[in-house]
Amino acid sequence: MCRSCVLAFLCLFGGNCLDLQDVFTRRETYNRKIQEQETLGKNLRERQKMVRDSQGPNMKQMKMWKDVLCLLETKNRLAASGVAAEQSDLRGEVHNDEERLVL
Repeated sequence: MCRSCVLAFLCLFGGNCLDLQDVFTRRETYNRKIQEQETLGKNLRERQKMVRDSQGPNMKQMKMWKDVLCLLETKNRLAASGVAAEQSDLRGEVHNDEERLVL
């Protein structure tokens, strides 16, 4: 039986229409809130799965970038101290008075 049919039936036969209307309104409100929370929970589970799946590759990439930065800082330090110039002279490399930072 539909909601309006139940309300009409109870009103005709002496039921309290206001109390029943309040029950239906509260039921609809709570059902709507439950549905919203279920939707939010589903979205959060999907997002959690996406983050969990991408965490390993992201951590690996972050470590590689740290290694690259460390390597560049070391090369820059060596170039500033003149050690790199001495090593290039030992290998017989000529740079024609240009400053270079080789990766």
